[in-house]
Amino acid sequence: MRAVRRFGFLPVLALIGAFAAQPADAQVAPVLGPAGAPAAPAGGGAGGVGVGGGGVGGGAGAGAVGSNASGTPGMPRLPGEPVFDTFGGAPGGNDNGGLPAVQGPHAPDLICVVFRPGTPDSTGNDFASGLKLRIERQYDLSGLRLRVYLMRIPDGADYNDTLRRANGDGRALWVQPDYSFISLDGTTAQPTRQYALAKIRALDLPQAARGQGVTVALIDSGVEPTHESLSGDSLTLVDLVDGKAAPPPETHGTALASIIAGSGKVKGLAPGAHLIAIRAFTEVDPKSGESTSDSFHVSEGVSTALDAKARIINMSIGGPNDRLVRTAIEEAVLTGTTVIAAAGNSGPDAPPSYPAAQTGVIAVTATDDKDRIYSGANRGDYVSLAAPGVAVLAAKPGKAGASAYDYFTGTSMATGYATGLAAVLLSADPHLTSVDLRRLLESSATDLGPPKKDPEFGWGRIDAASAYSAMATVGAAN
Repeated sequence: MRAVRRFGFLPVLALIGAFAAQPADAQVAPVLGPAGAPAAPAGGGAGGVGVGGGGVGGGAGAGAVGSNASGTPGMPRLPGEPVFDTFGGAPGGNDNGGLPAVQGPHAPDLICVVFRPGTPDSTGNDFASGLKLRIERQYDLSGLRLRVYLMRIPDGADYNDTLRRANGDGRALWVQPDYSFISLDGTTAQPTRQYALAKIRALDLPQAARGQGVTVALIDSGVEPTHESLSGDSLTLVDLVDGKAAPPPETHGTALASIIAGSGKVKGLAPGAHLIAIRAFTEVDPKSGESTSDSFHVSEGVSTALDAKARIINMSIGGPNDRLVRTAIEEAVLTGTTVIAAAGNSGPDAPPSYPAAQTGVIAVTATDDKDRIYSGANRGDYVSLAAPGVAVLAAKPGKAGASAYDYFTGTSMATGYATGLAAVLLSADPHLTSVDLRRLLESSATDLGPPKKDPEFGWGRIDAASAYSAMATVGAAN
């Protein structure tokens, strides 16, 4: 096995503190469609999206990050978005920063409490004591250095009343429910050959550009590092759920890891990349890979990825547009990290899935071996790209430590291929910015729907050969 490192938690580093916010669509839909649903013929479609490894979806616009004359990400704000002052405004109050209130499932007895940078530990302890809350966990959000607490409400206490009183306490920057996020994929009933790499024309990419020197963060469930398709990879395992040195092997995370960086029977696009497998989700169903998480752990996963200086973050997950996760992802986008997320598996009429629908994030939908849209995929103007995600072969943990495989369907899997291609391009040219990467992936995609961008396929299905050959053009433009 090549360079497998395990950590319970990574140290927090300070980056930068400026970021922007986007208008929120507060609706939430169940994440992910039915396993093995057949792909539908290509065609138009409006509203809605479901997350590949779990999702929701719809039609908010997610544009590329702005750039300055040198082609580097524009730092002050994202195009068309209002500037949101994280540290301004009245303390407490609206848990969504003045945006429409988020509605969605959340933990019945947990809240997230966020304090300004430099807040001493005693303030958090006094806050919790005054409201009879128990501190479960805390971390500092990378770059912004916001101190984030997960606090538990005592048995018998009224949740809404406690949340109201906590929001009214002037010491907290904001307080919000600990919203639920889902990573969910089902095995398909109609397996096919391993077609994905040939379909996206990745078989003939140079061996020297297979992700070498690129750090990719996978925020997901646990990964099986001894699987024969991953044992030769460079892996760092981080367990944010239980803090274990050896996180439990779980289906969804292992499948995504093999699609991104597999080097055995399942071959990923970027086996040379260094993969940080951040376990922020807990597996609910080993067969389908369904896993669950919450605002605190997902945002901590993003912060951990930034601390590790990941160039790319893969988020095959879905949930609401809540303030804490949105803030963490805005920090990632504005510091030049490429965030790629599953567009959603809740069907064509579902509302937008987050974080895929967030401005600056590359949202990926799924297609089959005939370039038809996955029938369970969300649609919407925020969809950026398509990639194979119907009946794709991927690794999964076997019994008694054995290696196993299965066929999976969902926009989660498609997101893994887009992430792998982004790592390939960065390994070929480490000077590419996140704006360059997005431009390359979108401009080189094979247009599948109506001309140019559309709500089903975005700019089209990724094409590795075209993107690789187009790098010279992007470099000259910079």
